[in-house]
Amino acid sequence: MYYEKDADKEGYLKFSKRTPSGRRSRIVMPHFHNSCEMYVCVKGKYYVYINGERHILNEGEIAFVDRLTPHAAGSVINDTPSEVYFIIASSFYLNGIKWLEDRTLPSFTEKREGFDKIANIVRLATECEDEMNEDMRRGYITLLFGMLKNYCGTTPRVASKNNELIVEVMSYINEHITEEITLDGLARHFGYEKTYFSRVFNKFLGINLREYLNRYRIGETIRMRQEDPTAPILKIAEACGFDSPNTYYRALKKYGEEKHNF
Repeated sequence: MYYEKDADKEGYLKFSKRTPSGRRSRIVMPHFHNSCEMYVCVKGKYYVYINGERHILNEGEIAFVDRLTPHAAGSVINDTPSEVYFIIASSFYLNGIKWLEDRTLPSFTEKREGFDKIANIVRLATECEDEMNEDMRRGYITLLFGMLKNYCGTTPRVASKNNELIVEVMSYINEHITEEITLDGLARHFGYEKTYFSRVFNKFLGINLREYLNRYRIGETIRMRQEDPTAPILKIAEACGFDSPNTYYRALKKYGEEKHNF
């Protein structure tokens, strides 16, 4: 996806339950935002990629995504249906939690005693989301992060040069997606040697630049077509940066279903 603007709207708080199953692997595009995000795996397995580290969540494990951290997630090839709870909270709700100013939660926490309490509270929020008023929402986030602090422990908040670079690169791509974007051009623009830049990009996003651009652009064509079903599709493809119909159709065949799966 890239920069997820909706997640940074004031008062944004989202709860959802995901129950992927089947033999097909589905992965969300790498993206970032200024909100915190977490996944609580109650059953089965779930793929999470955070800041260059790949992990498959097993039953009883938790993944936490700090603010402005590139990440991706999705189901894994698995015959057993999974049950994963997803929460995203904007800075509007987090600014009152003082310890988050200089500390954060670990990216991954293995199952330990007390997991059922965490699972129950995230399950309750998902079931009652429509009934929660503003006081309840604020109180819930305070309670949840207090429980997570005790359950997961905390680590010092440390700035990462490569993390900051990837956020800047993704923002740049977001602003220039209609233009020709190459590995050489990006490396030169950000002042890095091409091989090093490519290695950092692939590590933090889990895919190479060409795949990232094709998936991004296909997602944009689908979004624009939904907004204006009468617009000629090849005009949309050109506006999203595809340099030829063949390039567009190849990417559509490979990545076209992803936006419908999440």
